Amino acid sequence: MSKWFRIEPEVPGGLGDNAVFAIVDGRRVFSVLHVEIDGWLGDDILTCVGNVLATERARQLTSTLKLRAVTVKKLEVTRSSEYAQLFGRKRLPQLHWLQLEGTAFEDDFAIDNKGRLIVSAKTINEFRSNLHLENCDIKPVRPPKRLP
Repeated sequence: MSKWFRIEPEVPGGLGDNAVFAIVDGRRVFSVLHVEIDGWLGDDILTCVGNVLATERARQLTSTLKLRAVTVKKLEVTRSSEYAQLFGRKRLPQLHWLQLEGTAFEDDFAIDNKGRLIVSAKTINEFRSNLHLENCDIKPVRPPKRLP
């Protein structure tokens, strides 16, 4: 069995007008995250422009697992007009912004240098057992070869 997995979570929408970011080393680094939701299929881990979002259940699990280098931040969540048309007043879950500051293929839950979400086998097993991830694409991956 693979030791590492790549998760490609559901994308529930895009950036809202109140998002604030800077470009650092070619990547967006957010100081304020505002996500405008177009739809939500029920998964506990989501993504928006390279940011990891988690439902309360997923946030609690990351805390229980004591995953290193995960900081929980607040974000602003709004519903788009498309959401209102499709789902009416259906409530969204409370979402949290998980800032992953660890190293992919070393820490259990991290972003690699290509912006992909990399998770250890131990962590993916816990996620699969405790979270709704039906719309996530989960694939085994190998760590990159290190140059001598």
